[in-house]
Formats: sequence, C-alpha cells, structure tokens
Amino acid sequence: MNKATLVVSLFLAICLSGCSSAPPKRVASIDQFQAIYTSYNIWVERPEVIHSVNYKKGGILPAGSQVVDYKMGEHRRSKTVTLTTLQPARNFKIFWDQRNHPGQTFEQFLQELLVGEDFSAQVKGLRDSEVQAIKRGEVSPGMSKKAVLVSYGPPSAKETFARAGKFWVYPMHRFRKIKMEFDSKGKVVNSGS
Repeated sequence: MNKATLVVSLFLAICLSGCSSAPPKRVASIDQFQAIYTSYNIWVERPEVIHSVNYKKGGILPAGSQVVDYKMGEHRRSKTVTLTTLQPARNFKIFWDQRNHPGQTFEQFLQELLVGEDFSAQVKGLRDSEVQAIKRGEVSPGMSKKAVLVSYGPPSAKETFARAGKFWVYPMHRFRKIKMEFDSKGKVVNSGS
C-alpha cells in the first residue's frame, strides 16, 4: 500500500465511522505532519519482529522517536509496518494481527502508534516523576492514564473492556499479563507488577 492509498483509506475510514473529528494531533493522515514520532515506548527484543501487542521484553524504542520513513506490507495473517527511525538510525518491523486487536483496524492502530508531536509535546502537563518513569519504561502508583499510555502504550484490546474503566490489562510477554488498577481520578493505584 503506498502513501496515497493510505491517506485515502484513512480519510474514508474516518468519514464512514461517523466521527465528527479525530483526536487532536493523532495521525489521521500520516503525511499531514512534517515530522512523525512514535506515541509510546515500544519494546524491542528483535527489531525485525516486534509484536503489535508490545510485549514488555528487551530494549525500548522511546516514545517520541522520530520516524523518517515507513513502509507497509503483509506477512501471512499479519499486516506489517516497518519504521525507519532517525535516532537510532534503524528499521523496526511491527507485525499487526487482527486477532489481537478486536474492533480495531490496522489504520486505527497506526493512528495510535504515530503522531505529529515530539516527546516534549507528548508529555506536556505531566509531572516530572511521570516523565522520568516513562523514560525508564515503568509505571508506578500515582501516574495518570495519559502517562501510562506514553510509557506502556495502549492496553490489551482483548482484555481491557474500556479505557475509561478502572482496570487495564497489559501483556508483559506471551505467558504473563498484568492488571493495572486506576482510582476514580484516573491515577494508578496498583501497577500490577
């Protein structure tokens, strides 16, 4: 799929979904921004095979990493996106499988993954302790949902019923999950670790 096809597909998906407007600064069309960045930390065990569920194993490609190029493709039952980042200058291939993302399209996944804001804009308004935890790839009690999203990415769509809810589930690796609990103000009370 080339960039023009993606732009048209994303535009149609947004129009047909009945949304009156997309969330601010999220990628409605990847090409609308002069610069593109990752919106959350991505754990990397092998750069050529990264699962879109974002298992918390290996090193971290930090939130706010600038993406200078991307290519989409397919592999067996998965759709793929290969990101070329500025720092480090490297390719990262993410495999997206619909079975792990019920109710979400590949285009919606890309809208959450890539944004037009660098790291400082993404963490604006967060406490310094939250920013430091994000840089370490951690979640701790007292962090806001926004900070958790930047640090860990979106929760499991298969096991988290609503992001407005009290519990979010994250896969740490294939055989271990954690259930994160939030209070009524949207702050972490139990990070599940």
